[in-house]
Parts: sequence; structure tokens; C-alpha cells
Amino acid sequence: VYSPDSNTLAVKVGYPFDETETEHDGNIWFFDVDNLEKIQHTKTMKVYCAGKGIKYNPKGNTILIRMYKDRNTTEKKLELWDAKIMQYITTLCMDSDKYEYSPDGKIIVLAKDSKVYLLDAETGKEKMSFDVNYKERIDKVMASNNSNNVAIIFGDKTLQIWDISKIWDERLSGKDKIPI
Repeated sequence: VYSPDSNTLAVKVGYPFDETETEHDGNIWFFDVDNLEKIQHTKTMKVYCAGKGIKYNPKGNTILIRMYKDRNTTEKKLELWDAKIMQYITTLCMDSDKYEYSPDGKIIVLAKDSKVYLLDAETGKEKMSFDVNYKERIDKVMASNNSNNVAIIFGDKTLQIWDISKIWDERLSGKDKIPI
């Protein structure tokens, strides 16, 4: 996956956990696109990356990496890293593949079970969460360009759009939350 400025390319190397695993399998390597040289970071990225689990923040300052918890499990976790120096920031959630950065790069929208979390895209700290109270599983979550609304698509193809500012105001006033 390319960084938003297209100067860095992040590549998952090999397939961790198979019979032919090498010391590099499961790593994420970063390349300078101009000269195609591998960028050396102080921290080795032996992360056992899961699937297409690399996403850059649109601002380019953080990166989400979905990875296996360790070499001996199929359990996955989602971690937030500083994209410039490849330094671990925090673990956001265990085993969720429903997550996106908002287009403005301010928040991460993450769904786990029937709950949606809005996280600060630089620190990973929870800003808000809410239960969607719907019978079907969440298939996808996404934020609007200005991060004021969150769209949630469910397994039965139902679409809900939540007004985040309304939820925030209702939380402060003690009223119930209702999707728009």
C-alpha cells in the first residue's frame, strides 16, 4: 500500500506460518519509491501481518496494521503505529476487520460486534462509542469527509447513517441516541 504522498510503499512479505517460512515472512517492509531502496527503521517489523491489513492515515502520520497476535495463534489484533518512524503507539482492538480512517484523517471508525468506536487517529484513544442495536452483523463502517457522520452497512445490506454530533450532544444532555 502506498503512503498518501506516494513516497513510501509498505509491502507485506511472504506468508507467515507455512512450511517454507523464512525469517522475512510476516514482516512489513517499507520502500522509498524514488530510489526503490528499503527504508531501515530502528524497530524490526516482525508483525505477522494478516491479509490486506495495512492502512495509511490520509494525513500520512499514522498507519493501522492488522496482524496475528503472535506466531502460534490465528487470533488477530489491530495496532496503531507512527508512520514516519514506525514506532508502536497502541493496540486498538482484538480481532476486528471493520475499520477505516475518516477521509480527513482525524478519526478511526472501528466496529466490534454490535458496537462502533470512534478513535483519535493519532493516539488511538476512544472519543466515543455507541451500540447500533441491530440484529445483523456489521459488514463495513466509514466516516463522512468531515467526520460528522458514520455510515454502517450490515450483513443484510441495511445502511444506517449516524449523526455523530447529535450523539455527542445527546450524551451531554442525557438523551437517548437515535440514528438519522
